[in-house]
Amino acid sequence: MIPLTDGQIGMAYQVRNNPKIDQSDKHLRDLGFATGAEVHIISASKDAMIVLARGSRIALNRATAALIYIEPKQDRSDQDWTSLANTKVGHSGRVGAILGKGAVKRRLMDMGFTRGVIVRVRKVAPLGDPIQVSIRGYELSLRKSEAQLILVEEASHD
Repeated sequence: MIPLTDGQIGMAYQVRNNPKIDQSDKHLRDLGFATGAEVHIISASKDAMIVLARGSRIALNRATAALIYIEPKQDRSDQDWTSLANTKVGHSGRVGAILGKGAVKRRLMDMGFTRGVIVRVRKVAPLGDPIQVSIRGYELSLRKSEAQLILVEEASHD
């Protein structure tokens, strides 16, 4: 069991009971951080984190995130997934899930990101944004924030 602040971007976790959170403080539980809930870390900086819980993106400061304890999700299929943004140049992955919701998810699916499709990272800009990928026979550039919403299982690399 580790604090949310120590989790890795793109990984699936389950929330574990934390004695530091007072039982009367139901705000975090209402946001989706109840024991057993699935959460995904979308991005992190030195001051804050963005986490997907209950299908919603939630921004937390580091102090609040440190109160939430997590452990890797037990589902075997999620343990090998990583964010497309973390995939190295030249590596390919099979899309397993899209963490976005609503219009964002629909837009990514319209671009061809559907479960099971192979995507290859072709280039990454010097500052890490945007990322150029090959998918379904064409080249596409994505923002890093969009690539973080796409979970892939590594398929191969050249």
